[in-house]
Amino acid sequence: MEFSLEDFRNTGIDPTSNSKWNLTDYYELCCKSEFHGCAIITSINKKNVSDSIKALVNILHRNCIEGEGWSQNKISIDQLFSFYLSSGYLSKSKAIQITRDDFLKSYHEIIDGMHEYENYEIKKNGKVIQKFSHFENETIFASYSIDNSWNNRQYLIETENNWIFFDWGTGV
Repeated sequence: MEFSLEDFRNTGIDPTSNSKWNLTDYYELCCKSEFHGCAIITSINKKNVSDSIKALVNILHRNCIEGEGWSQNKISIDQLFSFYLSSGYLSKSKAIQITRDDFLKSYHEIIDGMHEYENYEIKKNGKVIQKFSHFENETIFASYSIDNSWNNRQYLIETENNWIFFDWGTGV
């Protein structure tokens, strides 16, 4: 799966008026470990988008709003796509399909290590919650690895009900 500027343009999404990013859920799984840091998991229900590229645009739009403190973008889809790549919100413009088990192994390598710290916390849309269970409660149809390096991991996951973007990078 490749993510090109043309793909993003073809979604017809205008970042200056797009409001579907409001339909995403934004999870922060964080601890104060330099290595584990925070994982950001953003999801959008498949009822709200027609395909993976539209899901990704809305998810990344939400991540930029949360991460950069933007209230609404005043830039074009071309500028937004370039920003995603240059700032690391999308570390590469190509993803390879991986098995469900490979994704879950990588996910648990990161998340399970966070539980060892007393200050481990999970937030959903800014509010503390007790548990994150998207991957345990839904059937994973497809897993795409955008980045799977030791210090940065990004995945786009298709489940029965959602598109989910997993983004983690070490603080080291």
